[in-house]
Amino acid sequence: MLGAAVPGLGRIGPNHTNIVADADGVELRAVADVDEAKLGDVLDAHQSAVGYGDYRDVLQRDDIDVVVICLLHRMHAENVTAAAEAGKHILVEKPLADMVEECDRIIEAAARNNVTLMPAHTQRYYPVVKKTKEILDSGELGDPIMAMDMWY
Repeated sequence: MLGAAVPGLGRIGPNHTNIVADADGVELRAVADVDEAKLGDVLDAHQSAVGYGDYRDVLQRDDIDVVVICLLHRMHAENVTAAAEAGKHILVEKPLADMVEECDRIIEAAARNNVTLMPAHTQRYYPVVKKTKEILDSGELGDPIMAMDMWY
């Protein structure tokens, strides 16, 4: 059973706590946020989790294998790198970081510590997106130079 933590309980974080809690082979063991009300709401919904006001405390736990980072974008570089250095596998909400140099540091830290790093661009798994890629890869449309989509 993988132990998971979700730091950042703003707009998207609670969705990730629900997904993690429902996943087979994964147990939501920790959540973190500086907002005590948000932390309390998630802890009420997920009795298996322990709450932290400081995300760095989560990284000290040996029973956390993976973190789903939903922190503010400007916090990604520091905290994703710290998770990699702590040996945690990482799913991070997009964008990976604000600057290319920060992305490079994150990628290097993940490689150096042999952890999986995945930006959470989950739309790539939607059937319509997979079909679009299949059509583009087939060459049926020639060599497109631009594409645009809209989600409702």
